[in-house]
Amino acid sequence: MNPSLAFWGFLLNILGLIVGIVGVALAVRSHMKLKDAQTAKKGTERKLFHHMAAQQFDEIGRTAAEIILRLRGGDVRSASGLATELKLSLGKALGSWSRLMEGSERDKVEVAMKSADEILQQLPAAGGPEPIAPERAQSAVGHAGFIMAVAGEIGGRLRVVYLEESEVG
Repeated sequence: MNPSLAFWGFLLNILGLIVGIVGVALAVRSHMKLKDAQTAKKGTERKLFHHMAAQQFDEIGRTAAEIILRLRGGDVRSASGLATELKLSLGKALGSWSRLMEGSERDKVEVAMKSADEILQQLPAAGGPEPIAPERAQSAVGHAGFIMAVAGEIGGRLRVVYLEESEVG
């Protein structure tokens, strides 16, 4: 066999080995970038979910506060409509964000839903007679205050988690 051909064959084998090693290195690098991108995407989604949940609990708290203001102002009819909206919002929050809530928070939201039921029982149905007994109005205000506190507590914790992740990320 010609020594010159053997040399070139050996050189081509070495070049093939180098190209193979470079190819594997590039594949590993691409895989690492993909994993980093997937991790970043999951982190962004998690932050977005915490932000959206915090906003929903803030809205629940504002609705409860509005019910209190309306009842204290004597506007029972609109307070009744807001109480229905509040009950629906609490159910949506429990269904949508229960995986983000801690165990005691889920329990508090369930109790808040019962409080929303109590508010609805204290207030007349839409189109019903407007005046209600002061004790009933005070009971509804107390339940709305509890709901406002629960929503503020959960919304605040979710916002802190969101902000902490924003600082880290």
